[in-house]
Amino acid sequence: MAKRVSFQTVLILVVLVAGALGCSQVARADRGSSTGAQLDTAPRLKAYGGLARRGFRVYFAYRLQDDGTVTVRASVRIGRRLARSATLKHTAPYWERRYLWKPKPISTSFPAGVYTYCVAVTDDAGHHKKSCASYRVV
Repeated sequence: MAKRVSFQTVLILVVLVAGALGCSQVARADRGSSTGAQLDTAPRLKAYGGLARRGFRVYFAYRLQDDGTVTVRASVRIGRRLARSATLKHTAPYWERRYLWKPKPISTSFPAGVYTYCVAVTDDAGHHKKSCASYRVV
């Protein structure tokens, strides 16, 4: 014979399960979504390498994601010698967009070779992230 469960017992179980589900939903909302940047983590960043000609316009690309305002420090070096650098600001950058840094052309006095292009990001919360890529200059 099957045992009967009282209405109060079922109600208590439903309330407990609903409470447990509600707590997990709140915790999930605090962590942020899987597609958006989070407050407690460093920004997402990726620098892309490429090819440039000395004396001609050059475009340096990077992807960036964060939920607030970020400061970007971009630089191009050959060895320890600085060819170009800049500080840029972005508000709520998103990953699907490829951002471009368009500095003045690299001087013809710089030698041809493999340069290092680096992008360093700091967000409002003080989190840092750095990404570098090789850039061939002819």
